[in-house]
Amino acid sequence: MNEAAGSIDFITSDLPGPIQAAVSGVDFKVISIWVNRLQDAIMTRKEIRRPQDLKDKKLAVSRYGSVSDVVTQMVLRHWKLEPHRDVALVQVGNTPTRIAAILSGQVDGGLISFTDIDRLQNSGCCVVLGDLSKLGIAYARFGAVATRGLLEVRPDMAQRLIQAFVEGTFHYKRHPDEAMAVLQSRGVDPKVARKVYQQVADSFRARPDPDLASIQGVLDTLPDERAKKVRPEGLIDPTPWNRLVQSGYLDRLYKEKGGS
Repeated sequence: MNEAAGSIDFITSDLPGPIQAAVSGVDFKVISIWVNRLQDAIMTRKEIRRPQDLKDKKLAVSRYGSVSDVVTQMVLRHWKLEPHRDVALVQVGNTPTRIAAILSGQVDGGLISFTDIDRLQNSGCCVVLGDLSKLGIAYARFGAVATRGLLEVRPDMAQRLIQAFVEGTFHYKRHPDEAMAVLQSRGVDPKVARKVYQQVADSFRARPDPDLASIQGVLDTLPDERAKKVRPEGLIDPTPWNRLVQSGYLDRLYKEKGGS
């Protein structure tokens, strides 16, 4: 993320990494958050039925410091378990690799993408120990980050980026058949495509402002001591979002096409 060299204007993906970078001194600003809660699940082998059954067990993460690692540690602490002391965390890779590690017995469970939950359950090996979407934890999961330099010279570009995502979200929510076809083309089982579609649709915010509570949720999970001294207000630039709202675009979109 060499923003100082001018090689990056925007990041539109996981937000915890850029937020950590901002805490470390990189001049990133969050401009929009379109998913502000956790979506996935901690899945374990079926003999593990309660969080306390995880003691002395092993959970898979992609790599230390990754979103899967940070989120897994956060959930373990939510269950009053101490990562590394009570539960071992093992680096194995992305979701398909974590699934393979669980099936082979290399680990006892791990954080699994919600698009893969049914497939792993149907294997008969595993259960959902914790549905993260039901934990009620505010967390800036996906959104857009821009460099301060870009925001100073091209605020209009940042506004158009957010507008594009708002319109894309609107289209996705109102064209389920088209969206499910895309999901199936990416390997989602046709039998669960409707369920996955609805989970995605429900998770995306119609009005994705740079939500402060969910940024604080990320700050609370970061191991960097500097995160404890950072206020979420210092990590955002609300100008592009505010300009989009003031333009009347959102009101026109929902008034003309219906919905909210």
